[in-house]
Amino acid sequence: MRHSLPFLALLVACGGPAEPETPACTLSLDGLDGTTWVMDDPQADGTSKPNLQARMQFRTEDGQLRMDYTVKDPVNSYDFDCVQKGEGDDAELECFEPPRIKDWCLALEAWEEGACTPPALRDYGIPDSTAKGEIVKAIKEAKAQIKELKENEAWEKRKIAFNNLGNPLQGRVYVAVNSRTCTLKITDNYMTIFNGDQKEDSNPVGTNPFVQYEDGELMFESCGPGRIVADLETEELPEKLSAPGKHEFGTEIWYHYVGGDHVKAEEGCTYSMDTYAQWKPKDQGIEQEIIDGKVHWKASHTFGDADKDALHQINPVGPMGIFSMVRYKECAGKKEKVDTVCGVAAYLADPAFLPPPPKPRE
Repeated sequence: MRHSLPFLALLVACGGPAEPETPACTLSLDGLDGTTWVMDDPQADGTSKPNLQARMQFRTEDGQLRMDYTVKDPVNSYDFDCVQKGEGDDAELECFEPPRIKDWCLALEAWEEGACTPPALRDYGIPDSTAKGEIVKAIKEAKAQIKELKENEAWEKRKIAFNNLGNPLQGRVYVAVNSRTCTLKITDNYMTIFNGDQKEDSNPVGTNPFVQYEDGELMFESCGPGRIVADLETEELPEKLSAPGKHEFGTEIWYHYVGGDHVKAEEGCTYSMDTYAQWKPKDQGIEQEIIDGKVHWKASHTFGDADKDALHQINPVGPMGIFSMVRYKECAGKKEKVDTVCGVAAYLADPAFLPPPPKPRE
């Protein structure tokens, strides 16, 4: 009987079949301007998939690298200024939100009366580029709020909320390149001041890889506060709205703006909107009807079976669809954005979305 061992040994000795070469990673922190990234979300089965709810884009403005980042918030995006620290393999971007000086001051005063001063705030990280007048103004506003709280005998209770580890005062994101996987390593933290000390803790994204998104545009607009968009299965808006219900997949949903802003039509102006479904562009430039001097802001979308994976990222038990309207008005040939509003449609739970039952105890 012939044995193949000598042949295998020879093959191994000669190096065997050539392994396909992996292209060298050319990703660097210097080339992020104009790119978009999404979280590579780990799954229970050991795989991963892009999570568009956690997304960021980089842009250069006035010579400053900036980052728009959602922090896994389904309806808002936040601005960060980025500065590179270190070189080579140790290079890292520090992307921080602009400081909310008044909130920092409230946290300091809640710890110790008189602790909030311009020099102290500089020591805690207020940028040198921040004008002294801006700092002084914020301190006055904070102390005026404290005075009002004291007069209402509410300061002692509110101090606990201001001087608290769970009081986020500034988003801080650290960006590094993982050359092995050619992805970005994102560490998403928030800073707070507790008992006079700066501390950082993890935001919902935590530390995770982000992959580049090259499949078109994604939305980085923040929506107005409150639920001001109704999700209905009728194109006509009823006189009286009932509590929102849940929809079947594949049902056309009409989103009606039911707030009061930009409803009264201005003479000679036209109105339109761009729409986004689950943060991806849907229809652009939809003209809006004006009836009896009022703008009837509405648009429709159908979330179907193909969207289930994206909806799962919002709520694994009750899937939710995010529909966004960027509203515009055009007067005398000049078009301007007036705001962005969002609607959230709840869908009936599919068994695929339900978490697995707990394992029985042995």
